[in-house]
Amino acid sequence: MGFWCRDLDDAGVTLIPSDSRLFLPLLSDVKQHLESRPYGSPPPLQHANNPSPPMDPAEPASAILWNRSGKFICAWTLIWKYWDVAGREFENSYVLGVGSRPSLLLPFGLAEERRKFFEYWHTIMPGSKRYLCGERMMGTNADVRPPDPSEYWKGGVFGFTNGRSRYLDEPLRSAMLTLDAVFFSNGECAGPDTKQLWEHIVSDAGVHQEVGMVAKEKLASGADASSVLAAVEEITGGANSAPPPPPPPDGTADPEHFRQRARWHIGRWISMTRPQRSDEETV
Repeated sequence: MGFWCRDLDDAGVTLIPSDSRLFLPLLSDVKQHLESRPYGSPPPLQHANNPSPPMDPAEPASAILWNRSGKFICAWTLIWKYWDVAGREFENSYVLGVGSRPSLLLPFGLAEERRKFFEYWHTIMPGSKRYLCGERMMGTNADVRPPDPSEYWKGGVFGFTNGRSRYLDEPLRSAMLTLDAVFFSNGECAGPDTKQLWEHIVSDAGVHQEVGMVAKEKLASGADASSVLAAVEEITGGANSAPPPPPPPDGTADPEHFRQRARWHIGRWISMTRPQRSDEETV
């Protein structure tokens, strides 16, 4: 089976395919640090009916993502394409590092003591590597350095992407992995970005700032907490408003589409928080 990679080497983020002479040494380093986890690491996430699949060096459609940029990677988009023996094309794409709040790129509400934890466990540090195969992505920043005490895992669910694409079990003629975009911790975004990672992050940040400004202005005018939340709801919509549809897969969504989804998510979060906490604490 033929396998090709398209990376962002000009931006310092390289994909090393399984037929490269560099692949096995890099894979060995990734495996070593997963098997010998440093103190402070979360336990491996295992499911009784779906154990984490091994990193198979004989898997032809696999690669190592190597961050040689000198910067922290906070979010990235991967696109897998497969062609079966009949010539039919299938595509899987997924974005990592977005969708959860707070995050390093969207740090609204992120306590300072949690920032270092996020930076270590939710990024790809300079020099670090990840094994990629289908929906599998395995590896940690332990291949660069062990976590500091402020970065130790202190409980909760934590795991790595470890699924397997169903297409890899079909007779395939060829496959291609594309690193579509990476978002660095300094705010730079690199790549063709056909799946609109930039619009996703920037629109989300803009809506958070818009909501925060309205809340600050209302508080400065002497409004009580319920009035502040009512003003915010004029931006985000009511608690029972229907979510906007997801963006089209071909990367043609208008930026306003991403802003609408960000408004809905913030409104949803507020509606879930208010019954559990006071309006003052929610504000």
